[in-house]
Amino acid sequence: MKDELKYPLVTIGTLCYNTGKYVVEALECVKNQNYPNIQHIIIDDFSKDNSLSLVEKWIEENNYKCTLIKHTANKGVHYNLQEILDLASGKYFAMISDDLWTNNKLLEQVSLFETLDNSYAIIYGDTNVVDKNGLILNASIFKELKGDGFVPPSGNIFKEVVKDFYFYIQSSIISLSHIRKMEKFVDKEIISEDWDWELWLSRNFNVLGLKDVYASYRILDTSITRVNWSQERMRNVLLSQIKMLLNYYNHYKNSEEDKELIFNRIWRMYKELLHLPKFTRSEKIKVLHKIFKVTKRLGMLKKVLNF
Repeated sequence: MKDELKYPLVTIGTLCYNTGKYVVEALECVKNQNYPNIQHIIIDDFSKDNSLSLVEKWIEENNYKCTLIKHTANKGVHYNLQEILDLASGKYFAMISDDLWTNNKLLEQVSLFETLDNSYAIIYGDTNVVDKNGLILNASIFKELKGDGFVPPSGNIFKEVVKDFYFYIQSSIISLSHIRKMEKFVDKEIISEDWDWELWLSRNFNVLGLKDVYASYRILDTSITRVNWSQERMRNVLLSQIKMLLNYYNHYKNSEEDKELIFNRIWRMYKELLHLPKFTRSEKIKVLHKIFKVTKRLGMLKKVLNF
């Protein structure tokens, strides 16, 4: 009981789908944490390679306490995330799948979380990028995206999160009681679900940013950053992100400055869509209608459509 008070339970979610040895390396990162109180939920989403057998072997060899869920059909990321949330019983929540953590991630982030008041919902840190062999390709996402001397913002950072997707869920830890207040924790129409979480948490609560690297994002041939970005895929991502940002446009906490920032971000995405050759005129009008139905910027709509 004393340890439970000192080390509140952390639920860790791991999604596995054809990730082979890399998910085992992620499991090693969890085992090596200098934190004694975790609930680890691992889901194999009907892998077609030997990933499941590797995970089962590792669990048996390490006599590792966890919950292993083996799907008999592929259900997709959104279903799996909701399943983890439904089973989670920790005070805090963290995700790792085929990436890596520093050994002190949980202890440092939980210790800091325990000093914060209830207005804080998430702590995030920096992330480096590694190749399939674990060799560092980029020592700091913060430095790459924000430049030297960047100080991760804390408190109300909603504007920063709208501007850029600059921190990763792998480097973060989330209060479960806060994220459970999200009306749609998992929305199947939102492709960038981690950005959506960050937007919702930062709009409704405070955030603590840390400059230290706590995770390594692994670049594989199958990673989203390496997969051939077809015009159809780019179209779907942009349409999804426009929908996601529109969900926040009329939030009661928004100032006019916030709304302007969201609209400008949406408008940049819309202009990217215009450059896709298969984005038809009827589709353009349909998306414009959605944008202006939410934002009520009818004067600009008439100008765009040359009324």
